[in-house]
Amino acid sequence: MDHLNETINKINDLLKSKNTLQAKLEIEELLEKFPNQIKVLIIANKVFRQSGEHEKSLEYAKKIIIHYPKKSVGYKRAAIDLNSLKRFQEAKEVCQVGLENCPNQIELLKLFRYIKSFLGNKTRDISELEKSNLSFD
Repeated sequence: MDHLNETINKINDLLKSKNTLQAKLEIEELLEKFPNQIKVLIIANKVFRQSGEHEKSLEYAKKIIIHYPKKSVGYKRAAIDLNSLKRFQEAKEVCQVGLENCPNQIELLKLFRYIKSFLGNKTRDISELEKSNLSFD
């Protein structure tokens, strides 16, 4: 487990220094060894989101939901990725399912309300969601 945590810390450092290419190489190795481990799936989601590969990032968020349906982190990450892909209705639906499975998760509830508000008011710019102070990493 120490090797896992050390590698995750290394990947986080690579992301901070904007070295997404090396981070992708490191995460691929971890995914081979620990394909369904929650920490690995979360960092994989983060790596691909930061590299702009939102479909791939979404894939890992969905894996978190499948393997850990009672943890809100997968739903939050999927909703953010769907937002980046301009799939706002799907983002809202993911939040709803997340709140059914993980009630009282404040960050997920904030995200749900914001997306719902955006969908109800098309004059708002979706970039406001990205500018909000919600933290999902």
